[in-house]
Amino acid sequence: MGKFIDLTGNRFGRLTVLEKLYKKGNEWVWKCQCDCGNICEARGVNLRSGAKKSCGCLKKETDCMPKGNVKDEIGHKYGHLTVIARAGSDKDG
Repeated sequence: MGKFIDLTGNRFGRLTVLEKLYKKGNEWVWKCQCDCGNICEARGVNLRSGAKKSCGCLKKETDCMPKGNVKDEIGHKYGHLTVIARAGSDKDG
């Protein structure tokens, strides 16, 4: 078994580790606070590997982003028009 690493106070993505909670198998589970304010639990191995970066809010945000090879047009000019934001998409993107 490896040496215990205290993660308290460390940041991993949007999560700040608040305290050690309990051991699950050979790994500690930590209480974390997300930048969005939610509290969640995360295994140390998932925090250190980058597999756990938020309480779930990051996935919700990225699920709303365009899929496929949709090109970001913000800032591009077409004649006298400049793209300032994406208006939305249909089922095909």
